[in-house]
Amino acid sequence: MSSRAVIWNPLASAHGRHRLLIYHNSTKNNIAVRQWSPEDTDPWVKTYQEHAQSPVGAVKVGGEFAALLWRDWVRAYGIIETKPNSGGAPVSYISLLAPVPQSLGITTRYNRLAGTSFQTPDGKDKGWLYYLNNDPPVIHERALDSTSSGTPIAKTLNLMSSAQPAITDLAACYASKLERRFVFFQTIDGKIHAYDVKASAGTADHLVTGAEAARHGTPLAAASFVSVDKDVIVVYWIHSSDGLIYRSHSIDAGFHWNTESLDGAAPASPETLAVAPNSDLKNNTLVYTAASEEADIQAWVDDWETFVRQA
Repeated sequence: MSSRAVIWNPLASAHGRHRLLIYHNSTKNNIAVRQWSPEDTDPWVKTYQEHAQSPVGAVKVGGEFAALLWRDWVRAYGIIETKPNSGGAPVSYISLLAPVPQSLGITTRYNRLAGTSFQTPDGKDKGWLYYLNNDPPVIHERALDSTSSGTPIAKTLNLMSSAQPAITDLAACYASKLERRFVFFQTIDGKIHAYDVKASAGTADHLVTGAEAARHGTPLAAASFVSVDKDVIVVYWIHSSDGLIYRSHSIDAGFHWNTESLDGAAPASPETLAVAPNSDLKNNTLVYTAASEEADIQAWVDDWETFVRQA
């Protein structure tokens, strides 16, 4: 399984260009990055080439990545696996991988990781990581400016776990006008939920899909953007019946959702979905692997007007 996280390069954006950075697994358990541009004849550019003599890294195979802009740096987080000096089973840690490796001191029992960040109008940076611990799994939230081991959230909901066909994926986004962060996950009945972290207990959980819609263990990718002075919250997932990518979006803080397939997008493999919104281009770019023999990496441009105008 190849995991990916995507983010628009802010340096290119500052000069009127659009370059999407794609962080992914390398062949030697390191983190690699490549670049995609909607403006180039050949949109895919390798920005990191692993040589034969490259050392084998400690990035966990199948462990997910999160790419965030925080304190003027593009930061890529991932899961590393180390063996204790005393022997025994390997231990998985969540770590900053780029621009420089730095352990966060967080252990996790699972491969799932998501994150979101935002800069307030007065210049304050906010950022959070989401991961799983415990058995059965429970979502934990860790603020990037915190040194805690994380706070459990959505504790009363039964997440899809190894006791079912697959473990839930995680996705997250920050709605800037609402000033709320949302975490997406799948429960044991197959339903996808959007969880408003700041809301009171009785209003935090929002149902996105029914039980039969999403593939068990579907990858999830979430984004939020502002259109017509409203936050639009979007989550992408794979349908259980046809393997096609579907989009669910809400314009009322997650209380109601509109769902439809991405017409024309190739069916997706069960690997990571990753998405990044672009306010200049007014679209979301979704990166995934096609479910084909070639297993080509796809960059699907989802124009906002194709679904926001229907809301």
